[in-house]
Amino acid sequence: MNTNTKRKIIEATIQEFHKDGLNLQLDKILESCDIREADFLLYFSDKEDLLVNSLEYVFDHIQVEKRAIINSDLPIIDKLKQVMIAMPEQYKAINYKQFNTLKTEYPKVFEVLREQLSAHWEPIIELLNEGIITNTIKPISIPLFQSVFISSIEMLLTSDILAENQMSYGYALEQLRTILIEGIVVCKNEEYDDEDYL
Repeated sequence: MNTNTKRKIIEATIQEFHKDGLNLQLDKILESCDIREADFLLYFSDKEDLLVNSLEYVFDHIQVEKRAIINSDLPIIDKLKQVMIAMPEQYKAINYKQFNTLKTEYPKVFEVLREQLSAHWEPIIELLNEGIITNTIKPISIPLFQSVFISSIEMLLTSDILAENQMSYGYALEQLRTILIEGIVVCKNEEYDDEDYL
């Protein structure tokens, strides 16, 4: 099995998704890769399996971007601001409005999306804890923060809110970052302890 061929199919799928959303045609993908269906089946069982692998491929690249931010020398708040909306340049142009029928058309892909949104939070949780200890952010409930963020991303990707409001996914992410991060930053001359939130 050739991993380069598998990657080629996945990258072609991502390009087709940008143009046609979930209505992308397998025939067009295979034609653009110059691959026969018999060869395709060596790598993927069907279209839904291809979409699952493509989604995981994108999230793998997002995690690489996030690790680079977390391992940088940026201040905690700047790290949080960047890591919450981390997106490799090559995926910023994807039409994320096309995800809105994912839950009903491809439930397996939707479940993988939910799993990916909930995965790899440990370094972000460490950042949040460090921010609380250093009085950089307020002593918030981290599980609640995590749940609100994940639910918000899921809603952006699977509802009509982006299309109805003529809003790009990137802009929506920036707005969500402002709402969540600015809300937890400790302002100058403010100090908090856990009793303030009991």
